[in-house]
Amino acid sequence: MKKLFLTLIGMIIFIPMFAQTNFRDITYEDGLKVAKTENKLVFIDFYTTWCGPCKMMMKSVFPTKEVGDYFNTNFVCLKLDAEAEGKDLAKKLGVNAYPTFFVLDATGNVVFKKVGGDADALSFIAAIKQGVNAELSPERMAERYASGERSAELIETYANSLYKASREGRTIDNSKIEQAQKIVDDYFNSLTIEQKLAKENLFIYGMNYTSSVTDPKAIFMFENKDKFVLESQEVIVKNIKSLLDSELRDYFCGDKEYNQTGFNALKALIAKQGMADSQGYKAMYNIIEETATGNNANFFKVADKEFENLTAAQKEWLLMSFENRFSEAGTEDIKVACQFMRDHFRTLEASSIYFTAVTLMQLEKLLEAQ
Repeated sequence: MKKLFLTLIGMIIFIPMFAQTNFRDITYEDGLKVAKTENKLVFIDFYTTWCGPCKMMMKSVFPTKEVGDYFNTNFVCLKLDAEAEGKDLAKKLGVNAYPTFFVLDATGNVVFKKVGGDADALSFIAAIKQGVNAELSPERMAERYASGERSAELIETYANSLYKASREGRTIDNSKIEQAQKIVDDYFNSLTIEQKLAKENLFIYGMNYTSSVTDPKAIFMFENKDKFVLESQEVIVKNIKSLLDSELRDYFCGDKEYNQTGFNALKALIAKQGMADSQGYKAMYNIIEETATGNNANFFKVADKEFENLTAAQKEWLLMSFENRFSEAGTEDIKVACQFMRDHFRTLEASSIYFTAVTLMQLEKLLEAQ
């Protein structure tokens, strides 16, 4: 079994995917020269080939149009492996966690350092903007907000700053999250319909601040997605899809107790948004509804039948939910769950193998303890 894990984890690969963000294939020294010529700052992403958050940034953040537009306009972007070509510079700058991002001026002076990535592209942009602009320091933003300023840039960056600060301690500071949410909600409620549709206010509809289908901001998105300017509609549709995915995933992974009325309402909302035919949704519906019966034998049959119809992410969600689903189940159900995971390992994408392998290892430990 250990040999299988090593083989599967070894299959994880690191493939560059930066379609929108222009990471230039030049040295650090040349980057400084280009920055001086183009009158830009230098942005450096220090990564390693084994770093999970680095892969997340590569796959989900840097390829987005919003990130590409902002970074290509304002920075000469470099991506350096902190254990290879960027090793010496990383040591000089004191890099000891990954990913770590630096913004430097054209002479090499550090303007801003950010440790860790962001799953949300707009939050990542806001964090970098805050770091390079003194007017966006936490203290100055609090002063500006208290004075009554309500610009989109201030609201976005101030709320994101509070949201980030809520996670900097050993425990999550929910008061800061609530403060950030109130700032965004109050701002949203103060806007006219035209302002709610404005591109500068797209941050309102991201998952940080619009995380429920019953949120007034979500309802506004649902009812007005075709009224946003064409350039913004892609972001809005993506946000709606992410929101519906999140709601559906909660049922799918067993994080939300099944309620037929509530689940049917969600399915109706998905259909109304024209997303009922999204890849994997019908398979998810079937698995969710079979889960609700409480018959594990039938659950495994339906899950096995529908597995190939799920997307790569959905497959990962399903398999990673097994630890919670079956941690208190009987020995036979845990054995079947483990065998199910082994049977489907080789159909997973490389990026999913490690995390599902960890889940399988936890279930195997439960079996050994019984």
